[in-house]
Amino acid sequence: MMKIKQFADDHPYLIVIYSGLFGSAFWITVEYIVNRDFRPSGIYSFIFYNVIGLSVAKFKSKK
Repeated sequence: MMKIKQFADDHPYLIVIYSGLFGSAFWITVEYIVNRDFRPSGIYSFIFYNVIGLSVAKFKSKK
C-alpha cells in the first residue's frame, strides 16, 4: 500500500491516466457483457473526466 501511495505522490498524472483507463476498460467490458453492445460515444465522457482529473492533479502538484 505504501508503494502505491509513493507512486501516486511521485507521478500524479499517471495515476489519473491509469485509473481512467482501468475504469473505462472495466465499464466497457460490463456494457458488452450485459448488452452485447459497445457505444463509441462513451469515449467523450472518458476524455472529459480525464481532462478534469489531470487539471486537479496539476493544481494539487503546484501546492
